[in-house]
Amino acid sequence: MAHDDNEQYRISALKMLNELSPDMGQLICESYIVPEIKSLAIDEQSIVRVTVARNLLNVSKNVSLDYFSQQLFPLYKMLTKDDDDRVRKTCADVVADIANVSPLEKNA
Repeated sequence: MAHDDNEQYRISALKMLNELSPDMGQLICESYIVPEIKSLAIDEQSIVRVTVARNLLNVSKNVSLDYFSQQLFPLYKMLTKDDDDRVRKTCADVVADIANVSPLEKNA
């Protein structure tokens, strides 16, 4: 579904990955879920990128500090500079939630 031609399937896949990530644990999140999310973060459809930004929360809770710092935060930062203002707005809407659950916040 994450690589389907239909953008609605890609959006549904993102939502499912976000919802499943707490049950999958750190290793599966880091090995499989985040790479899928990263590939969808560069999707040509801005609504898919908006959905990526909106669905980073659970994944952020389930990765190590190093992984968050090296993989998820740069992904989030990239989305904050997206050409589409809806993607940037979504990033602004979720920044507090991401900061509250990120390993960076916990170790500060």
